[in-house]
Amino acid sequence: MKYTNYNRLTLRADNEYKISKKLTFGHNLSLASSHYNGDGGSNTGRGINSITRISPLIPVYKSDGSFSSGQDVDIVNPFAELYLHKDAQTHPLQFVGNGYLNYELFKGLTFRSSYGVDYTLNNINRYTPPYNLGANQSSLTSIENGYTAVSTWLWENTLTYDKQLGASHHLNLLAGYTAQNTDYRGVDVTGSGPLTTTDPNYRYIQVYPISNINSLGALPSSESILSYLFRANYSYKDRYLLTASFRGDGSSKFAEGHRWGYFPSVALGWRASEEKFLKNVSWINNLKVRGSWGRIGSNKIANYQTFNLLNQETTYDGVFNGVFYPMATIVAASNPNITWEVSQQTDAGIEFGTLKNRLRFEGDYYRRDTKNLLLILPVPGAQRVPPLRIQTRELCVTAVWNWR
Repeated sequence: MKYTNYNRLTLRADNEYKISKKLTFGHNLSLASSHYNGDGGSNTGRGINSITRISPLIPVYKSDGSFSSGQDVDIVNPFAELYLHKDAQTHPLQFVGNGYLNYELFKGLTFRSSYGVDYTLNNINRYTPPYNLGANQSSLTSIENGYTAVSTWLWENTLTYDKQLGASHHLNLLAGYTAQNTDYRGVDVTGSGPLTTTDPNYRYIQVYPISNINSLGALPSSESILSYLFRANYSYKDRYLLTASFRGDGSSKFAEGHRWGYFPSVALGWRASEEKFLKNVSWINNLKVRGSWGRIGSNKIANYQTFNLLNQETTYDGVFNGVFYPMATIVAASNPNITWEVSQQTDAGIEFGTLKNRLRFEGDYYRRDTKNLLLILPVPGAQRVPPLRIQTRELCVTAVWNWR
């Protein structure tokens, strides 16, 4: 596309080393460096979106050679928008790495530990000269410099026991511990001034003669989760199947006393086609009946929602009895009682295959009840309080018969 460019360089290193008969070590490493040039406008790609929306009767240029104004505020001249933002540059650098080791303590019992890192650093530099596109115009040059850094690490440790008991019984057990942490950091500075420059070395806030700084934002944030898990799989002659699991998750997003959630599940299966009375039925290649029950949790809310969020501005400052007091206002009310959103689901299903499994049928019925729903509800504006973060008590979603 005109005035846009994209380059990417990726390096990978995936290896596994057999240290001994019992010990194996491996790693999966990836480093990717990208460069985006031009973005069609920082307003969510407004120029690119306008390509399919603008009237074909609107010309690219006016009779005097300048850019036409476009259709309205949202549907702009896409060629002009791409041109104005041709000097926007974005440089993401991402490293994803994982190292692991497997050690067989004795026959059937294996310990596995893995540690992974996902780090992304994104640098943003935008330079936009003065422009006049009718409703969209600016008499000043604008510059934006910023970066975001997201770092996640994940440490997993598991013990797996796998045992064949005679000719009929098979048992697989897993117990584990995982810990994960994510840190967000970011700074974004935008400024404007009356001068223009063609030298890219001067297109930075620290160098360019800025007449005003429009915004300065920093976005520090951190979240962690700790989990314990257990799973058991048992099968008898590959005919009767049982899976049971249990996990406990603790999230830093919730306040003390509400951080932990516990989520059990159980599943049963009967492969009826393996029974003697159906084994010789030629037109039944597979017949399986299954059912399950379980709970899962969600902590998908923003960080620090258990605290009142304040905004300090000079608008709220005051002088009382000759003493200056800096002031702040609540921009988000807290709810220290929020906890895990829990979905409980019950499933029942059947699988059928015939004509050498060329024709297959699956029928499923499930019911899901979600409690402690995490959402934001508005409150009456007369109270002059921002939307509260609360939880509803019940939500029921039911779907019947999903087949292929």
